[in-house]
Amino acid sequence: MHTELFNMPTALARYRAGPHFEARERYLRRLQLEGYSRSTLERVAWVLLIVAAAAQRHGGSISAMQLETMISRRIRLGNGRRPSEHTASMIRHFGADWLRSIGALAVEPEPPRRFARELDAFTEYMRIERGLSPVTIATCNERMRWFFASLPSRTRSLADVRIGHVDAYLDDAARGGWSRRSLHALGGSLRSFFRYAAQQGWCGSSTAVGIDLPRLYALADVPKAPAIDDVERLLDATATGSDPVTATTRSCRC
Repeated sequence: MHTELFNMPTALARYRAGPHFEARERYLRRLQLEGYSRSTLERVAWVLLIVAAAAQRHGGSISAMQLETMISRRIRLGNGRRPSEHTASMIRHFGADWLRSIGALAVEPEPPRRFARELDAFTEYMRIERGLSPVTIATCNERMRWFFASLPSRTRSLADVRIGHVDAYLDDAARGGWSRRSLHALGGSLRSFFRYAAQQGWCGSSTAVGIDLPRLYALADVPKAPAIDDVERLLDATATGSDPVTATTRSCRC
């Protein structure tokens, strides 16, 4: 494949001398069969060469994070400049895909969860003492992880969490389109966790007490009026050719 892309002997020799030549050759051939243009294949060949060399320097594999670091700090083009965003995107996409295809994309360890010990204890409490279903427990845990991720980095303990953090989080969710019922469930999970946390002495009781849940109203989900599409379908289903009301309504549509 490389012989079809590069005519200059020095360039071809450089690509042949790089690590994992046969694996890079197979990958390029696959892309060719998928319909990629010659110019794209030439750029991908360069990407694979530098990624293969980087993997070799790191003992045979690199992670996506290390690949990103390489893009931002180490790669320089012939003019001494960093790669353009388009070139960087190609390195991320094709480099990671090729590394994955040969089993050389290292799995990055998950970052430590914030307040993991406290959340694990709350999980056992929900499972054993409250007898909640696995789905309910998983949903509550996910909501709490979202909230913990939103806290400022200087929040070191649950005692540092203020009701203002909770209010800001719920306000952001409301602006993001959460319904009143969903916000009620989200706030309920937060209140339940912080009530338990207060019982364990991890924080004061004021946080749980200060969480206001949106008020739910009976029939709140019932629309105030039928949608215009529903009205038009009703008119279409009941219209007759000589119906003056339907004819007038149709003529008034915007």
